[in-house]
Amino acid sequence: MSRRILVVDNHPVMLKFMSELLSEEGNHVVTAEDGLAALDILKDFTPEVLFVDLIMPHVSGEKLCRIIRKNPKLRDAYVVILSAIAADEKIDFLAFGADACIAKAPFDQMRRHVLTVLKEAESGSRRTGSGMTIGGETMHPRQITRELLTVKHHFEVILETMKEGVVEITGNGRIVFLNQTALKLIGVPEDELIASRLTDLFQDSDRGKVERLLDANGNCHQNGGEALELVIGGKQASLKVLPLGSEDMGALVILEDLTERKLMEARLLRAQKMEAIGTLAGGIAHDFNNILTTIFGSISLAKLDAGPGSGMAERLEDIEQASRRAKELARQLLPFSKGGGPVRKRVSIQSIIREMHLTAQMDFRERTVLSFQDDLCDVDADEFQIKQAITHLVTNAFQAMPGGGKVRISAANSIVRGGNRLGIQGGKYVQISVEDQGPGIPDEHLSRIFDPYFTTRSSAKGLGLATVYSIMENHRGCVTVETKQNVGTVFHLYLPALEEADRVSSGDVQGAGRAEMRILLMDDEEMVRRVAGSMIEHLGYSVELVRDGTEVLSLYAKAGSNGKPFDLVILDLTVPGGMGGKETMEKLLQIDPGVRVIVSSGYSTDPIMTQHESWGFRGVLEKPYQMSELESELERVLQR
Repeated sequence: MSRRILVVDNHPVMLKFMSELLSEEGNHVVTAEDGLAALDILKDFTPEVLFVDLIMPHVSGEKLCRIIRKNPKLRDAYVVILSAIAADEKIDFLAFGADACIAKAPFDQMRRHVLTVLKEAESGSRRTGSGMTIGGETMHPRQITRELLTVKHHFEVILETMKEGVVEITGNGRIVFLNQTALKLIGVPEDELIASRLTDLFQDSDRGKVERLLDANGNCHQNGGEALELVIGGKQASLKVLPLGSEDMGALVILEDLTERKLMEARLLRAQKMEAIGTLAGGIAHDFNNILTTIFGSISLAKLDAGPGSGMAERLEDIEQASRRAKELARQLLPFSKGGGPVRKRVSIQSIIREMHLTAQMDFRERTVLSFQDDLCDVDADEFQIKQAITHLVTNAFQAMPGGGKVRISAANSIVRGGNRLGIQGGKYVQISVEDQGPGIPDEHLSRIFDPYFTTRSSAKGLGLATVYSIMENHRGCVTVETKQNVGTVFHLYLPALEEADRVSSGDVQGAGRAEMRILLMDDEEMVRRVAGSMIEHLGYSVELVRDGTEVLSLYAKAGSNGKPFDLVILDLTVPGGMGGKETMEKLLQIDPGVRVIVSSGYSTDPIMTQHESWGFRGVLEKPYQMSELESELERVLQR
């Protein structure tokens, strides 16, 4: 009787033997080299009898049988397991859907067993529950070994490719197996780890946590599915214990490297802290700069009334010096503020550091060693903020060495690859390093050194390194730290490098006389309006003062229709409760596409201030400004 038969076995010799034998008996035979191939064949082929190898890669014979029995078309098919292990271990193959089992043996003996099973299948006795096993007495010992080795190899491949570290320990906590991930995480050669105790892998602070998973005899207890977080091999990791059976049989220890996740969590938490501080800092800096604009303007005007060399002029100079200090303090808040980036220009890092070195006190110069790469790239950066960042790092370095020591400041080009741990894009950077010879930073402080207000010195405010961190973030760079106890600490700043020099063109076209120039100034602060207007008048220009954008649009349109247009407009960027500079600019361009407008604000990091030309503005006045700065910007814009 001809039957449709599918033979599934991962050994080509066995497939050839079975195919020839069954075909000689007049059957239609189809073969598959593994369980996956069999499932593909079963989509279009419905066999009446299946011979299935138990031990196969990808999909095992047991799993294939279970899938077959769920297919309505194959419920009545007769399934025969081919396996020496199944016969030797008396595996309950009926439980997973097979009807009979043939022990793999020499082919002359297997031939007889296969034909016997075929007659059993033809008798219609499948699924009687007898579960016949044939050939157990003649099975080949080497076949059992081969099948066991196949299973072993299959699971070894899985273990070695897992992203989790797997450590097998005995009942008394001694290590007998580690996969490659575990070895990489621990960072110790395998021959040094085998037979060592699990608890020896951990620091004193974490060893107690692991010991609590072991009883007095060293037996392992499951930790409830909850992962312990600890340090292993210098890395943050989680640990789970899965007993292999009874407590004295040992356990599997599952390790997962948490380094990347912890880095991401730390960055997110730091960003949230910076955002909260930024909201506050930006508002304070803006209001403070408005006040300073009034002070600087009033000083400039008062100095004109006071005679040169008079006592009044000297007192005004002292006030101006104090105001400049206040201006610097306000600028130090801006790296924290929300919004745009720094006010960038092409900057030479070498020039910045050399200038700082030349103007520093003698003790600083004598204790500092400078080193620069010959072809050091320039960077696109806010010069003031970069000086501020380097100053904070150098100050910290000297404070770490009260008993003396050298501070090394170096700069070099650096290539950063994509997918790095620095959290920055791949590309070319300038790396600035500040290295001290101090005692190093304790491990318990490392994760907090960039947090605002964190400090270990009672006299410090804890904003220095937080400021450095914010400046680097705003420049699309980063700051990293390396430290070693009793050796020293080195901070690295990474700033995106520039490849080619900017081409800057400047005109020297002289405009009309100042008396003929009309300027329209808008600012919501009355004191700023009044003082700025007085400075503009003193510079020889005609000026109109308004409070918000609606007044600007009305006056500008009216002046144009009367044939007395304004030559330049100065717009305050932020007007609470009114039309600010951005919206006013958009509407002015609709009235006059050639309008010359300067934007002014105490929010110097706002995107419009840092990229003013992209919004149609011709110039920018960063508050607070002095009369000389106002004069220079007015001349520059009016001559364009």
